[in-house]
Amino acid sequence: MSNKPFMTVLNAKGERVELELVDTINLKNNKYVIVSQINSDDAYAYRVVEKNGEKEYVSIGSGSEFHSVLEEYNKRNKH
Repeated sequence: MSNKPFMTVLNAKGERVELELVDTINLKNNKYVIVSQINSDDAYAYRVVEKNGEKEYVSIGSGSEFHSVLEEYNKRNKH
């Protein structure tokens, strides 16, 4: 099992899903988290928004915002 931080969320079907934190990225005055299901190669990016002192994670979909975050992630993680 990985030692990376993780969180448990409910998916669209109401099922609990454990997500592993892959990376955090600060870009254009926004903070993003990249997470992946444990034992999966698929990853998802969310914008972190503070509301009433609580963190909310807003899906950024697959548009231009996602591509900017992906580009930044790839720059930081070149091998």
